[in-house]
Amino acid sequence: MGDADVIRIVVADDHHMTLAGLALSLDTVDDFEVVGQASDGEAALVQVWTMSPDVLVVDVEMPRLSGVEVARTISSGAGDVRILALSAYDQPEYVYGLLDAGASGYLMKEEADRDMLITAIREIMRGDDLWISPELATSLVRSQVSGHRERLEALSQREYEVLRLVASGLDNQQISDTLFISPHTVKNHLEHVKGKLVVRTRAEVIAWAWHNRVLKPGSKP
Repeated sequence: MGDADVIRIVVADDHHMTLAGLALSLDTVDDFEVVGQASDGEAALVQVWTMSPDVLVVDVEMPRLSGVEVARTISSGAGDVRILALSAYDQPEYVYGLLDAGASGYLMKEEADRDMLITAIREIMRGDDLWISPELATSLVRSQVSGHRERLEALSQREYEVLRLVASGLDNQQISDTLFISPHTVKNHLEHVKGKLVVRTRAEVIAWAWHNRVLKPGSKP
């Protein structure tokens, strides 16, 4: 990992204008430094091994090696690089394929304005959980809402409390303080919630809870 005060980033996209725009946009953030650019999957790996970035922002559809192959190669090499996948596709097989391959986050290109990119990179650097963009999380949840009542009823009382607090926007430490349990226990409960709701990320848990009115607008946890 790089200097603790600077997040070192490699950007990979096979469209020249997109690549240049991403690099310029990210390089203007005070604590971001774009240390490499690549226009195909193999070049992205070379940049990662050479520059040792903290984050690789990579397009899913790349020549020579796809984003999935790049993520899998980096993960199998035990690299300490967080991977943010950029994609035009919101199908679950694309999203989960990248996350299963080792990506830390997944961002739809249509949502990838400067502010969202900054948010995504900061969130995956926290390392608490996998991250996916809000609209994508909602889209994935909508495809999985059948049987939602049965899934809710499968939660224990404490798991339900964790679900409501997560949906209200609290992080694990805040939930720990609220429920008087350790952050590790919160994390375990959250993993059980994900399994029972059949979702994979914190963003999907939040989207699921709001879509199924576990926490209604204007209500408190």
